[in-house]
Amino acid sequence: MVGEFLTGSGEVIDGIYRLGAAIQHSADCAVFETEFGSGALPALIRICRCAPDLAPELAAQWSAARELSHPNLQKVYAAGSSELTGVPVVYIVTERPDESLEGVLEERALTASEVREMLVPVLAALNYLHKKGYAHSRIAPSTVLAVGDQVKLSSDSAGRVLSKASVAEDMRALGVLIVRAFTLRSPDFIGGSDADVMGQLPQPFADIARHCLDSNPRTRWTAAQVDAKLNAPEVLAEGPHLPKWVYASVAALVLVLILMSVVRRKNSEPERAVATFPVSVAPQPIPERAAVPEATPPVRAVGRRQGGWWVIAAAYNSREAAEKRMHSMMQRWPGFHVAVSQPQSDRAHYYVTLGENLAEDQAEALRKRAVESGLPRDTYIKRVM
Repeated sequence: MVGEFLTGSGEVIDGIYRLGAAIQHSADCAVFETEFGSGALPALIRICRCAPDLAPELAAQWSAARELSHPNLQKVYAAGSSELTGVPVVYIVTERPDESLEGVLEERALTASEVREMLVPVLAALNYLHKKGYAHSRIAPSTVLAVGDQVKLSSDSAGRVLSKASVAEDMRALGVLIVRAFTLRSPDFIGGSDADVMGQLPQPFADIARHCLDSNPRTRWTAAQVDAKLNAPEVLAEGPHLPKWVYASVAALVLVLILMSVVRRKNSEPERAVATFPVSVAPQPIPERAAVPEATPPVRAVGRRQGGWWVIAAAYNSREAAEKRMHSMMQRWPGFHVAVSQPQSDRAHYYVTLGENLAEDQAEALRKRAVESGLPRDTYIKRVM
């Protein structure tokens, strides 16, 4: 349960950051949508209540993360300490991702070419962190993010290296990530002794995972060694049957990687311009879904907390992209009133909506019904003023 100090959307942190929709929470920490700067950049804010002796250390760690700058690291906009409903808290504001690898792996495993494309930016970020004297400390599918047209590692767990063991633990976690990407299983071993699991991994990934999971931290591979193995000439020659230009423009392909995997469960063809893991398999048939009600006029606010709440399925920078998604959703889910809107308070985005100007309880009920009917699980509600 969320701590009592986390009262939900509408609260303002440090007099600047208004809490939007809740993304995740625990007893002492929560992540909310928010906005940053005069340009109202989409952002996330993580808020934590810490013991008095730990709060300064966490605040210092998050503040130091602002100096990190790499194209494959999530940007840190701000960090500090404040109070929320009278309770001391620390917070960090970061750029808002469009998707995470965790969402992809909930649907299916990755192919060898997809794992390769995912590893390139992750290794670049790890190399940068380790050379700067930082460790990530939380490599996992949930921290491999798609932000706009790039794959990035989250930044809120990065901290100064206290010992070489911290860097070695990053590499062990990378080995676990590789095994999960291929098998959807987390290895319960150290040293790669599970022949059945490791046998499911193609080369060079089996060797990379085995060396990353080395039980001896001193001989465990570094990010530079993994990168060298991944890009060895003989590996490229024996790798997935992709055109040569794929390897010359890997950064561009990374943009397309996660989306195609995620959109596979949403639409019959990719439509959303965000990073995605490339799909090299034939599209799977869309499973039968429960019948949805006949199309009805858009719902209007009649309950408590009148007006202002929208149910949003997607957001785009261009009307053309938003309308393309709208038409696709209308064909697949005719029982919902899908529309494209651009609120006065956010002229930078076009929203694909299922309902507008609703009471909060109405919006949440509509969002729940939409997700149960097969619409994207990241459909959310937002108060638009």
